Amino acid sequence: AAPPPPPRRPPRRGAAAPTLPPRAPAAARRPGPASRRARPRGTPPRGLPAAAGRPGAVVLRAAGGEVDSLYTADVTRTLPVDGEFTDVQRRVYQAVLDAADAAFAVAVPGARFRDVHAAAMEVIAARLEEWGLLPVSAAESLSPEGQQHRRWMVHGTSHHLGLDVHDCAQARRELYLDGVLEPGMVFTIEPGLYFKADDLAVPAEYRGIGVRIEDDVLVTADGNENLSAALPRRPEDVEAWMARLRG
Repeated sequence: AAPPPPPRRPPRRGAAAPTLPPRAPAAARRPGPASRRARPRGTPPRGLPAAAGRPGAVVLRAAGGEVDSLYTADVTRTLPVDGEFTDVQRRVYQAVLDAADAAFAVAVPGARFRDVHAAAMEVIAARLEEWGLLPVSAAESLSPEGQQHRRWMVHGTSHHLGLDVHDCAQARRELYLDGVLEPGMVFTIEPGLYFKADDLAVPAEYRGIGVRIEDDVLVTADGNENLSAALPRRPEDVEAWMARLRG
């Protein structure tokens, strides 16, 4: 407990009493260590949405970082609140991981930046077709006129990293999406699948599940290096990580 405040000195005779700032309401005061320790078991850490404490939920945690050199990183992991994925969560997670691995396979010198996204989308569309969620075939969805899979994968697979977390976002198309990958380039690989809780276009078991796996990749002379590989990626490794964290 915090020590009691020192007693107030009475004002000198004839002097006006000091005006004190109004005390902040209890809800606005920053909790101390004691109140943090008293949080009910199962309550999500501060900064996470309330839904993160719901049994059976997954938490998608995206984190951008900057080091003293001012260069940045951007990493995302999706964690099961209960410590283990449900069958359908694991199915979605594995699809996203396979899409990321497909993107890593083509992120090599000489490929175009857009090839990374295309490789990931081939996996995403194929899994959505396999699960019976696409209204068309995967091939039709991947066509420029289709893109039905983008209902559940709504962003690009990669963005460059540098002095900004989304570096060179305003670069010309021929230098960005159509740019050729070269050794020394650093960017993210971050496919995902996101099923809204009220999405009636998918079976109820998928609703409310959102998964993204984001890593930072360095293009090397003979391939690439995953700069964030120290964080678990495979579902079984994520579950083992959670088990250690939960004690």
